[in-house]
Amino acid sequence: MKKVGININESKDKDGIIFNETVKTLKENASNIEIYKIATREDVVDKDLDMILVFGGDGTILRAGREFSQYKDTPILGINIGHLGFLSTIEYDEFKENISKILKNNFRIEKRLMLKSYIKGSGSDVVLYSLNDLVVCRGTLSRMAKYKIKINGDECMEFKGDGVIISTPTGSTAYSFSAGGPIVYPTLRQISITPICPHSPSLRTIIIDENSEITITASANDSILYASTDGQKFNLLENDFELTVRKAERDCNLIMLKEVNYYDVLKSKIINI
Repeated sequence: MKKVGININESKDKDGIIFNETVKTLKENASNIEIYKIATREDVVDKDLDMILVFGGDGTILRAGREFSQYKDTPILGINIGHLGFLSTIEYDEFKENISKILKNNFRIEKRLMLKSYIKGSGSDVVLYSLNDLVVCRGTLSRMAKYKIKINGDECMEFKGDGVIISTPTGSTAYSFSAGGPIVYPTLRQISITPICPHSPSLRTIIIDENSEITITASANDSILYASTDGQKFNLLENDFELTVRKAERDCNLIMLKEVNYYDVLKSKIINI
């Protein structure tokens, strides 16, 4: 018996056609399967699922990784019904032809490093999780701020600029890449620190060990600063904030079909886009 959860971006399936077709396909290929619609972290915590099928684009998969992986090690299969689909294993029109492989566990699981960040300020402390990155950046029309970065308590860099990106290998092809950071193979165990438009042009990405602890403070004067997770959740930072970033307790387990080649996906969806 398999217990499968389905998490779907309903804005891309307003009439429920994809959801209903997926349920039908699963039942046709496994008579004793249990299927649950998954929307919240509570849904995942309450059920002992064998896998979660996530239908959407990269944003939907990032959200599922953040919301679900911090509580359970349940593997996630990304099925693209969005635009880019870099994090997806297969396209939606390939799902039916691959369902037998998926139900027979004919796949590999990639353990993707996640970040856990703590924001301390004069208000209540905040805890954030990221699959791609944690970004500290200035608000619209704000002046550049002066950032101080420490690694394991030792000062690493101090610069004026628009912000800083703390990225996992999974997120190395996202904002960090656009800011001049390197592409890092997604299963490597390391963290990248990339300044955003630093006033010093010689300042570049620093790559550190996954067990390192990063501390970020900033002198913003009249500027407004935000911390964002995966470019989706934004938290306003107070003037006296201190942000600490380290690896999360759990990885995000992504299901990959064995014949999928990372470099082919990289060439087709990132380098040659």
